[in-house]
Amino acid sequence: METYDYPMTAAQALSHSRTLTAPTARAALPSAAGAGCQALGGYGTVSSRTPTLTVHVAHPDPSKQVWAEFGLWDNTDPAQPQPVALGTPGSASGKVVGRGTVSLTVPALIDGHSYGWRARTADGTTSSAISSNCHFRVAAP
Repeated sequence: METYDYPMTAAQALSHSRTLTAPTARAALPSAAGAGCQALGGYGTVSSRTPTLTVHVAHPDPSKQVWAEFGLWDNTDPAQPQPVALGTPGSASGKVVGRGTVSLTVPALIDGHSYGWRARTADGTTSSAISSNCHFRVAAP
């Protein structure tokens, strides 16, 4: 349960009662052509060892802050530690009010490896369902 220091309008109360939606418009940047959100096996290629993962998030209440939490793993060598674990402090993007595009620059990845990633929308109280998985490959030098 949340409390507010102002009376909510009927529209705010209705929109706040809805659930958060999973992030959309996913991409891994900086990238070569086709490195947005690829299905497993159809890897796009990013040109950086520290790409920025980007998603669009929205909150049903346009006055609330919202962000994304990311998860990233190595598909080439699953024994590698997970570079970004969903829900950990390092997984959170910057915040926007209501809706917008948010991003997270990942730590240095391994040249030539392929990675999978996903995200969820969060507002500090509630999290959305997790997005579908996206995949990319880091260009070899």
